[in-house]
Amino acid sequence: MLPGVIINIENGALGGAPGTSDGITGMMLSGVAVASQIALNEPKQIFSLAGAVALGLDEAYDTANSVDVYKQIKSFYDVAGTGKELWFMLVAQTVSLADMLDVTEAANAVALLDAADGKIRVLAVSRVADGGYTPTILDGLDSDVYAAVTTGQALAESFAAQIKPLRVVIGAREWSGAAGDLADLHQRTDNRVAISLTGHSSSNKNADVGVMLGRLAAIPVQRNIGRVKDGDLGILQAYLTDGETTESKETAWASIYDKGFVFVRRYVGKSGYYFVDDLTATALTDDFCTLSKGRVIDKAFTLTYATYINEVNDEVLINTDGTLSAAYVKSLQAAIENVLNQAMTAKNEISAAKCSIDETQNILATNNLVVSIRVTPVGYSKEIEINLGFNNPLNN
Repeated sequence: MLPGVIINIENGALGGAPGTSDGITGMMLSGVAVASQIALNEPKQIFSLAGAVALGLDEAYDTANSVDVYKQIKSFYDVAGTGKELWFMLVAQTVSLADMLDVTEAANAVALLDAADGKIRVLAVSRVADGGYTPTILDGLDSDVYAAVTTGQALAESFAAQIKPLRVVIGAREWSGAAGDLADLHQRTDNRVAISLTGHSSSNKNADVGVMLGRLAAIPVQRNIGRVKDGDLGILQAYLTDGETTESKETAWASIYDKGFVFVRRYVGKSGYYFVDDLTATALTDDFCTLSKGRVIDKAFTLTYATYINEVNDEVLINTDGTLSAAYVKSLQAAIENVLNQAMTAKNEISAAKCSIDETQNILATNNLVVSIRVTPVGYSKEIEINLGFNNPLNN
């Protein structure tokens, strides 16, 4: 070999964090099949409104079939922007919201989630029933909405157990218009489910889940959908699912909010509409009482699994006194802390991450390694209290 300098470029020292599917979302909508384009219960993946139109799902399709498929997808891309990955499925108008989300119904949400290989992190459902359907009103809404909260929570828990964390948005139907009629969602424990009261128009009493899903797809996991700095939603006129404008219910906003529902509002002095919050159907004392907190833990969950799955069935060095090797413990702690800090702390999605492992645990007897990981979330300035008054310098 000729004299010289040989330099070998090494790879893998940086320990980059694995990728996650934070912004991938899905929708299940009532619709009608389009011959040779899309069948009922057929999962589809698109990246733009044009992708839906190419399947025959245009404005004329909605009008001809009395549905809002095009409208929902348009709302999504108006907020999320072209290029965002969206999975969706059409189901018959006779299929209830509860059945769409039923984990035992293999042809509905399960089929869509499986087709996306578990990448869908938020799934929204909306129903436009056929003309023969008469809703049973319960607590101010079609009773199907509340039934769907139960099946939606069970579905999300089932997929989380498969290392496919999921949050669900349900479109409220046929609101009576009275805040007092609504059930108090904070009395429930369905922390993976949110209900939207945001409507399409005065003639449509189904929720516009597309606009909410679009905002969720466009923002990082820790971001509240109501963050004012992100700008307004681009809606010219906002409605609720009783067919009335959101402004007409301004005196009821606080009551609706206190019941745990998601809707849009205006702020004095600012143009446009903003989501009020991203509450889920659970008590405010629940760690996951908002979608943003749930999405943060879902991302940490996914990253932790991807990091530690490589350690399964690996050898563990033991000290002479039976305790775990300090070097081994430190390597495991550093592995997950580095991943969480790179993928989340550095992006301001969390404030900090800390891993601790008890070196004295008896792994020789149990073959079980216990690891404790604590993630410090970001805080939210939901209410800003300002003390404002005059000052007379001569009195100082």
